[in-house]
Amino acid sequence: GSQCGARSDGRPVTVQVAKVPPKFTTAQALKKAPLMKALGSWKTWFPVSERNYFGANIWLPARIIDGTVLQPGQSFEWWRALGPVTPARGYGPGGFIAGDHTEPTGALGGGMCSSSTTLFNAALRAGLQMGARSNHKYYISRYPLGLDATVSKTRSGSQTVSFTNDTKGPIVIRTFRYRSGGRGWVRYEIWG
Repeated sequence: GSQCGARSDGRPVTVQVAKVPPKFTTAQALKKAPLMKALGSWKTWFPVSERNYFGANIWLPARIIDGTVLQPGQSFEWWRALGPVTPARGYGPGGFIAGDHTEPTGALGGGMCSSSTTLFNAALRAGLQMGARSNHKYYISRYPLGLDATVSKTRSGSQTVSFTNDTKGPIVIRTFRYRSGGRGWVRYEIWG
């Protein structure tokens, strides 16, 4: 196979690099930052276990999403924001709902719904325009009744969570991840 920076025959490749000005400059951020306030937040606890790859499948999406900025009119979509869910990126086997029961470790990235549900609840409480969302097949007591947001990707399709920044200014998503003993927490905050 070929490697980065070389053709398959081993000859070097010239790479063109161009400076691209940011859509939102540091100067703009410094002007806006003092005006930002928390619009919505939510925190979810979970048992740290093999069902969520010992927290990694919940904390990793939060770490990836932390600092995401949405300009007015811009939409957030879970899978686009997350990128590939692979072992190389730190994901492992976790639980998923199969019909009326949970398979404890049958899905790569299983358990990340704790993260997607928490983000959904923060965005909902921020009053943002909600898009795609689906409940789990049965009630999970750690989530607000009817306000869970399952995400999944299978050969037959995918389920996502999405929302749009319908405010007049930019918003930023902040996340916090912590653990105490056998319990983990993930917290999402929407600032605008």
